[in-house]
Amino acid sequence: MLFGILLVQLFIHYVYSYNLKIKYSKISIIFQKPLIPLIQNSLQNRYKSSFSISLKHNYFKDFFNVYKHKIYLNDDFLNSNIYSLVNLIFINESSKWITIKDQNYQLVNKILAISFLTLSWILLLISLWVSALVFMCLFLIIILVDFLWNYRKFQNIYLNSKNYLISHYHNQNLTLILSYLKYKKFFILQKYLTFYTQIITECIKTFKKWGQNE
Repeated sequence: MLFGILLVQLFIHYVYSYNLKIKYSKISIIFQKPLIPLIQNSLQNRYKSSFSISLKHNYFKDFFNVYKHKIYLNDDFLNSNIYSLVNLIFINESSKWITIKDQNYQLVNKILAISFLTLSWILLLISLWVSALVFMCLFLIIILVDFLWNYRKFQNIYLNSKNYLISHYHNQNLTLILSYLKYKKFFILQKYLTFYTQIITECIKTFKKWGQNE
């Protein structure tokens, strides 16, 4: 059961994350303005405090933390290509809509989702089918509640991102830019259906960097 879940998550991670990253990182873009300062300014104007940049993003961290006054980015976002552009604009628009309450809620949801799904396959391994089904249902309920809770908010983030890209990048591979942006519609599903592979990938990256620093 666990092996099957990992295979499914690995496939989704490959299609949604790795494959798209490779494809859209190859297409260079000239940024109309520096995008990381744009995110910083959005947050600083909203919370009246300066935000520093950290390249230590992981599955359990949101892209910004109001308490620590930090913006967490992947180092892949530092390049000038479609992959970086769309992700940074999406983060910038998210910073205008996501609240501290939302961030706390998302963290609890992630922890519960991982716990419920992991418990379900452990219970299946010891043949406790009914209990396993209960935890699997709880896992699916979390996804459904998260989707319903955030649907309108993420719809606004998506539309604002699209409008910004059309307005500022209409003369730079706009069709390809918007084709990648469309995948952001599945942001919530990707969050819950690839967490094992995301965590494993992040651990591998951490060990790699640690080995390089030795």
